Amino acid sequence: MPPSCPRCRLPLRAEAGVDLCDQCGGVWFDRGELEAAIEAAPPQGAVPAARPEPAVRYLPCPRCTTLMNRKAYERISGVTLDHCNAHGVWLDAGELDRILAFEAGDGRERLAIKLTDEARLDRERQRDASQRWARIRAGLESY
Repeated sequence: MPPSCPRCRLPLRAEAGVDLCDQCGGVWFDRGELEAAIEAAPPQGAVPAARPEPAVRYLPCPRCTTLMNRKAYERISGVTLDHCNAHGVWLDAGELDRILAFEAGDGRERLAIKLTDEARLDRERQRDASQRWARIRAGLESY
């Protein structure tokens, strides 16, 4: 029996190594398949407009029916994946196009800048905390 769509509960249709829902347009990628699809994808153009996110609902994994975790793809892409650690990733209609546009555009560069900025802020916070702790130990400041 084919796996069922976590949104529509209809059977998924296997095509080109992934499972598709003909009703809602969602796609199931078994572990490692999403990464392979991104690598194999031709270059994309402009970023497609984001669809309104469906109401937040934890979806069952099509393979094991355990509720999947929700996780942001590369933190700043604007795409939230439904992810089963054991089996794979569910993408709602249009999310694959948005991921491919993120990868083809300046998404990686923006992510690197964000991570660099966050690391700098963390170092500054640690430095400030160390300096404050030194002042507290010296009796120049209290908790």
